Amino acid sequence: MDAPFPEDDQLLALLKASDRHVFNLIYKKYWKKFYRIALYHVKSSEVAKDIIQDLFTSLWVRREDLTITKGLDGYLSSALKYQILNYIRNQSLHQSHHTLILKQSSALSHSTEEQIHFQQVTDAVQDQIQKLPERSREVFELSRNEGRSLKEIAQLLQISPKTVEVHMSKALRLLRIGLREFLYVFVFISIGGF
Repeated sequence: MDAPFPEDDQLLALLKASDRHVFNLIYKKYWKKFYRIALYHVKSSEVAKDIIQDLFTSLWVRREDLTITKGLDGYLSSALKYQILNYIRNQSLHQSHHTLILKQSSALSHSTEEQIHFQQVTDAVQDQIQKLPERSREVFELSRNEGRSLKEIAQLLQISPKTVEVHMSKALRLLRIGLREFLYVFVFISIGGF
């Protein structure tokens, strides 16, 4: 029979003191519950495991600076909710940009003005891709240009799938920021503003 888990207050105090044994206890106490929640929302075992890994990695990295007022369970629940929403938002954003670009490219007529705008957006995308940090750019290009999966990229670059996902998220975030004004122009073109 397993020994009962210490109270969260005790676990937190020991965690802040960098007690790895306590971190393992916290992981053992909560991982199944949070894995099931993540799996329910993201519908992928691999993604759910990555989210849980991120959740507990963040807990360990930030252990000394944590201010937890609503208990460990509440804190981890909130952090998990944020990570799930962030994942879903990134997936949704990527999908909507991809869909928009496909629709726009097929709907563009051959008028000179539209070709110029389309070329400007294409050039801006390529310019922003070249500005990405080297490893993030490499991961992005392998994924988007060559259609490789996260696992294939991880094997090819000899890094973990989680590291691939981190680089992909970083690349998408930087591209979204760098291309913000062009995306507005692109949407304006697509609804017939020009």
